[in-house]
Amino acid sequence: AERPLIVAGAAAFWSHAGDLLRQFVETVKIPLMTVEQARGLIPDNHPYCFGDGYGTVNMAAQLETRVDVLLLLGDRLDHALAYGSCFGSAKIIHICPDANEIGKNHPIECGVACDVRAATAQLLEAAKSRPWKEPSEWVALLRQTRCDQVTRVQKMSASSHPGVHPARIALEVEKLLDEQSILAFDGGDFSSWARYCMFARRSGGWLASTVLGHLGVGLPYAVGAKLAFPEAKVVVLTGDGALGFSAMEIETAVRYHIPIVIVVANDAAFGVEVYYQQKWFGPDRVVGTELTNTRWDLLAASIGAHGEFVESPEQLGPALERAFASGKPACVNVISQRTPSPQTEIFSRIYLRKRANVRKNA
Repeated sequence: AERPLIVAGAAAFWSHAGDLLRQFVETVKIPLMTVEQARGLIPDNHPYCFGDGYGTVNMAAQLETRVDVLLLLGDRLDHALAYGSCFGSAKIIHICPDANEIGKNHPIECGVACDVRAATAQLLEAAKSRPWKEPSEWVALLRQTRCDQVTRVQKMSASSHPGVHPARIALEVEKLLDEQSILAFDGGDFSSWARYCMFARRSGGWLASTVLGHLGVGLPYAVGAKLAFPEAKVVVLTGDGALGFSAMEIETAVRYHIPIVIVVANDAAFGVEVYYQQKWFGPDRVVGTELTNTRWDLLAASIGAHGEFVESPEQLGPALERAFASGKPACVNVISQRTPSPQTEIFSRIYLRKRANVRKNA
């Protein structure tokens, strides 16, 4: 293969394949991306790991159409991976514990129904018996694309519009994290922004709402994560709409002395839906998706948590530092700019193209 790629999914995480997978990737020198629960199985700062396998939150993953051979480890070719079409004409080797998923939605060159860790161990042993050469042009392209995304995020985060840009919120949180930190993402648009801007550091340290996009999971995820790993910094990155589904779990965290930090991007809206309504149907057709700038910080403080209110970028860093230092459950309520994430814009364009095709063929 000239442009090989490995994508590791949930079954790779549940089988504890991380260490073997890292050794395998370092042996064969093939680029890796991770999705869902496998995020952080190999950290994003590893020289052969190129972040999230979903192109909506990772520019490097948008190059998946150029892949000629794909090793899919423990994931399904469902709608999140465009039923395999995002990999273009690549030959696919699919290793999955569920035989029913192999070849279900897309032609497969080679399918193996087995435990991902067991398969990775055998692949590693086989790989050790021969020399491997890095596909240097392909790796260089992926690395440059990741650098381009970092540059783009930094430019966007410097926005001077009122409020704080969602990318700036994510970057300021990133500054305070370490290799053991755990991130819980909640909501639609801000969750997408945070995943676009941040890096997975550890196995089990990237708790998102999965492909179904259900809201309200971030705070409960974080409470559980902090109990499981009490020494880790645990941060919830949530939109204001999503927080409304489970906000009273702040009281649970207070009652049981669980010091998590909740960072709310408060744009007074269900951000994805507002954008879609305006884009698809017109600015006068926004229905039931705008909220108020709720003082989540005051709500948190009223039940015993630490609260911070942020209206401008220069206030954000110190407020986050105080929240982490408080030793209490903390809520940092950030008035954020209402701006669609790259993922939201991509999905909107897909819908508009489909709608145009339907009208054309009607």
